[in-house]
Amino acid sequence: MGYSIENIVGTPEEYARAENWLRQPEPVHEVDTLFIYPTVYGDPSPDAPAFVPIDDPKMAAGAEYIYGMQATAYEKYTNVFAPRYRQANLTTLDEAGGEMLERALLGLPRTDVYAALDYYFEKCNNGRPFIIAGHSQGAAILRLVLKKYFKEHPEYYER
Repeated sequence: MGYSIENIVGTPEEYARAENWLRQPEPVHEVDTLFIYPTVYGDPSPDAPAFVPIDDPKMAAGAEYIYGMQATAYEKYTNVFAPRYRQANLTTLDEAGGEMLERALLGLPRTDVYAALDYYFEKCNNGRPFIIAGHSQGAAILRLVLKKYFKEHPEYYER
């Protein structure tokens, strides 16, 4: 099952679509959590894509499962926002390592998460303080967010 790059998200406008969010709650708490789920897609077959689109059924099922295992811990006290994103195949990540891994994450996954953040801060956050949480690929992307995104958006970092 090959995918083409036409499965592009990567713009804040696309994150206005509910299907591009794993969770986008109506806020009931005073604090938000931005949860970037870990690597849930792994296909070792030779023709597997290096990146999988956000609407891939296997990735969607894995993301739902992991959300239930990890992100629900935040739901009692925070509004949990979890964007879907085009993810690097676990096999690709295993082979990348170090600098190659960061370059891989700087591509499609970063583009989508930055777009989701732009949409979240513009349309969903309403000035509330927030927590960022992630694991595995999600944590690696959040490292880039801390290192680069918030440098471009210090007004958000201050919260």
